[in-house]
Amino acid sequence: MNKRICTIVILTLLSTVPVKSEVDLEYLEYYPEDYDRSKGVLIIIHSKAYDWDHYLKFGKSIADALRVPLVVPVFKKEYWNDYAVVIDGKQRGDIFLQENLKKVESEHKVNINRLYMYGHSGGAQFVHRYILMYGSRVRKAFISAPGWYTFPDFGKEFPTGLQKRKDFPDDVSLEFKNFCKTQLSVTVGELDTTDPAVPKDGSYGKNRLELSKNWVVSLNRFLKRECSEVAEIPLHITPGQGHTGSSNSAQKQRVIEFFNR
Repeated sequence: MNKRICTIVILTLLSTVPVKSEVDLEYLEYYPEDYDRSKGVLIIIHSKAYDWDHYLKFGKSIADALRVPLVVPVFKKEYWNDYAVVIDGKQRGDIFLQENLKKVESEHKVNINRLYMYGHSGGAQFVHRYILMYGSRVRKAFISAPGWYTFPDFGKEFPTGLQKRKDFPDDVSLEFKNFCKTQLSVTVGELDTTDPAVPKDGSYGKNRLELSKNWVVSLNRFLKRECSEVAEIPLHITPGQGHTGSSNSAQKQRVIEFFNR
């Protein structure tokens, strides 16, 4: 089977994702030679630079090493107010991803219930929140330098905390316990201190470096209480690196090693 890269605009998602009157399902895909259909799918969520082509290129060697297909959903800025929060009122990034995956499954007979997920910046925001909602589908996730985390805080509304807003769908859970089963790697650059984190009052950290440190502390405190058999999640701080994780070859190698572990 030859390696293939293509862009697909395949269906129109009506009413479930009413960002405009209609949203086309669109994704980039790549298939390594002799990929394993049963092993799962590598999902890379692009950043808010909306540079999905860059993430396709970044992910090809990762997919080759894993021997799984690569899918990069395309969240177009003109459609999505903030795809990184996954669910924002009637805008449903979760459904958008799942419908894309169903199309991949129907065409290639691959296992879409065993996901390896990678996200940097806004993509990392999406990935860790998707785990809160659908953790049983995500085997491993590599989270790189988000500027906004969801904390295990029921006193704060989602997406900062776990308190559901009135417009949040009743049939979707926000479960921090999902991190007990999905294996995580969390990273941030040592110099990723320029842009303010969200919330901008600094209550969870003034920048991405502080925010990542505080989130990992909160995560490990939760894991120790709820699933003490799970090993503590380390935070990898990359020396001399700012907010450039997905252009860093060393980070790509860490992703490959983590997913193959």
